Amino acid sequence: MSSPLAKFSTSIDDLLAVYHQAVADFNSGRNKPSTDPGWVDLKKLLDAKVMVAGIDKPVAYKGKDAVINFLVAAGASFTNDTITQTLTFGNNLAALCGTADWADSDQDNDGQIIFNFEFVNRSITKSNWKILRLSATNPT
Repeated sequence: MSSPLAKFSTSIDDLLAVYHQAVADFNSGRNKPSTDPGWVDLKKLLDAKVMVAGIDKPVAYKGKDAVINFLVAAGASFTNDTITQTLTFGNNLAALCGTADWADSDQDNDGQIIFNFEFVNRSITKSNWKILRLSATNPT
């Protein structure tokens, strides 16, 4: 008989699937209201304690609704992303770091950002990654 932990996997494929789906949902919701299916689907990938910080302004947004409202208002796109590092911390925490092009509606030249997506899996029996934190800096 296998243990409950044998059913659980920190599969990088599962983690990457959540990341890629979040990016696709984010970009499909650009310049659309928060009721758009892209934003609704993205919200499902966010942990209840999600936080976004450091993207374009030194302000943090906490909770699913605040994060979605910030992203909708930003009218941003996240393209040409490259994952440069993947870190896992046991079976329930992971991070993806990389670079991407960020453009938003405030008309400044954001260009390339360095991003960090942190994920949490609150399930002990299956892979159920949710986005816990998003942060970014502009290297220029």
